[in-house]
This record gives sequence, C-alpha cells and structure tokens, in this order.
Amino acid sequence: VTQASDTRVLIDDRTDVRTSRTNRLNYSDLMVRVGGAWRPKLRGDWFMNLGVSYDPRTNLRAFQTDIYEQTTQTGTVISLPDTISRTGAASVRVPGQFQVGVAFEKSNKFVVGIDAGVQPWSQFRTTSGLGSSSLTDSYYVAAGLEYTPKPTGTKYADFITYRAGLR
Repeated sequence: VTQASDTRVLIDDRTDVRTSRTNRLNYSDLMVRVGGAWRPKLRGDWFMNLGVSYDPRTNLRAFQTDIYEQTTQTGTVISLPDTISRTGAASVRVPGQFQVGVAFEKSNKFVVGIDAGVQPWSQFRTTSGLGSSSLTDSYYVAAGLEYTPKPTGTKYADFITYRAGLR
C-alpha cells in the first residue's frame, strides 16, 4: 500500500519547491481459509446446498518505509530521495471472517439461496498495535435466485439463465 503526498512552497518569486513524501507498507504472509459443503438430496430432483467458510484471524508481517524528496515544479532534483524511516518486520492483525450459505436447487432448472457473513474489523490492529476508529464490524446478507426455462431444450432461448439477487 503506497500513500503519496506533495507540498508546494514558494520560497521567493523564482523558486518553487515541491516536497514529496511516499509512505510504502508492504505485507507478506500466508492466509488460510477453511470451509465445507454438504449437498443432500431432498425429494425428487430437489437438493439442498449448505456451505460454510472461516478465515481465522491472521497476523501479517509488514514492512514500512517513509521517503522524502525535494524537486522544483519542473522536476529538477533539489535533494535525492531520502529514506527517513524504515521499520523492520512488524505485525498487522487482520480479523477472522465467517460465512454461511444455504441454497435449494431443482436440478439444472431453479436455484434460490441466501448467504450471510461477518468480519469484526473493530479487531484490526496496525503495525503500531493500534486499532482504527474508522473501521467497524462488517455484516452482510445476500439472497438470490436463478432460473433456466428448459435446460434440456433445443433452442438457444431455452438455455438462457436468468439471475437476480440482493446484497
């Protein structure tokens, strides 16, 4: 993640200096997601699809670098880029996420389902160990349906699948 900002200063009528700051935050680590699915047959050609997934809370390694540089407005270098700070391996806590969904399906013809999920972003922690007051817990609910008029038809229009959903 790179954040850049520029400040422009007019020193006299002829010298226009631009000071640039670039803050770069590099993340590297391994994140894991586990999940499961179950598809029991109900009756006739109806099935239920049940799924669940979980992303455990993860501490990602992070490396942060702050660089400053001064140039004129035309791009002439006044001072070469200077690394002001560089942090060693720090840790960023990414909260876990839980999702669940259920769908009812009539083989190749009709599906209706609902999904829900939660991720407690209030548990997020920066490289300095602080939380962010601007992050709140995330919740979602989504529902949708899918319809194929004649899955075994012989015309193109028979195979068109119609979908609708809300989140």
